[in-house]
Amino acid sequence: MPSIYFIGLFVVTALIYLASLGFTPYPGQHLFKVLPILVLLIIAFRYLAPRKRVLVSMAIIASGIGDVLLVFEFESAFIMGLFSFLVAHLIYGIVFYRFANVQVEHDSFSGVLPDGLGRRRLAFVMALFAAAMAYHILPSTGGLFLPVAFYLIVITGMAISALIFNMSKLTIIGALSFVVSDAILAQSLFKTALPGSSYLVMLTYYFAQLMILLGLVKIALPEPHHFETDAEYT
Repeated sequence: MPSIYFIGLFVVTALIYLASLGFTPYPGQHLFKVLPILVLLIIAFRYLAPRKRVLVSMAIIASGIGDVLLVFEFESAFIMGLFSFLVAHLIYGIVFYRFANVQVEHDSFSGVLPDGLGRRRLAFVMALFAAAMAYHILPSTGGLFLPVAFYLIVITGMAISALIFNMSKLTIIGALSFVVSDAILAQSLFKTALPGSSYLVMLTYYFAQLMILLGLVKIALPEPHHFETDAEYT
């Protein structure tokens, strides 16, 4: 697992940005917002096995680009940011598929999340939640109907894939937290903002990214086979 130094650095940078939300917008906001994600990128490079490192790093980079874009208010910034996060979710889904049912070392939250049939039932509940969000949010999206609808499908697929492909419970908690974060954001953008919504969105988002990554770090990949030449035939 990553050292306490890197986890602490992530927490500190995330708290700094959360504390700065009361002063937004401000010069350099995008830099403070993306700092925790850059820390996660360092963790990915240092602690992920080579077969996971590239894809997961791509998902983190796409998320960081989305973070930066959503700070700016130029035309189409929202669509570009939405697309960046859509790419991140697609990559996470690919990662979950590629490492489906791989053994997890010392999986956490035993008993908190179900296994087997329980995970499939939770995936069904996730699909129902997405349908309810679509019914609630999409009529208010106007010209953004199609991109928001497609994004909703992709992020729901990401969360469901974490469940059905038997990811670490840390990763599942992160994937579900990502859905919660975007649901709060959608409510704030297209309906009535919840009290403290900006803090809730970023808190659940940072938590989601950290949990997904920590869960993927815990996947124990099988060692590659090395065929040794029998001394009798050398």
